[in-house]
Amino acid sequence: MRPIPLDLGVAAIVLRDSKILLVQEARGPHEGQWGLPKGYVNPGELPASAVVRELNEECGIIGTVTGICGVRECVRNELARIFIAYHVQTSNQPLAIDVDEISEAKFASVDELEHFNWISTAMFELAKSGLLQDSPLTKVDFSSTQSYPYLVHIAKEEVAI
Repeated sequence: MRPIPLDLGVAAIVLRDSKILLVQEARGPHEGQWGLPKGYVNPGELPASAVVRELNEECGIIGTVTGICGVRECVRNELARIFIAYHVQTSNQPLAIDVDEISEAKFASVDELEHFNWISTAMFELAKSGLLQDSPLTKVDFSSTQSYPYLVHIAKEEVAI
């Protein structure tokens, strides 16, 4: 298998009281637009670790990845671009936004989502999916059986006993 250059990004789906956490970009090409807490994966970093780091950097809250909600993939300028949206469980910590990156953060219901100026249609669809999806793919950590970080995200069925 031949490695390829890849743009790898992550987003956090954080739910509270049937509402999803959204952030408004403070600067850059998407200034003033809304999306999920997000960012890039650093070299040598698992995407699941990156999403927890980015959530903490942007919103000041700590969470745990519970599974994957969705994936956006595309090729632009001959570069593969993958964006993974993770469900992240948090406690009811207060938000403490990084004002250099984020101008505002709020929890929104599914009925409110259409009223935001979104970064992209894909981000809107990922947020909607995160609110509506009953069971995300579940994270299974096989790292202890390997000599490196190793996660698998799978659909798990509820087993009736």
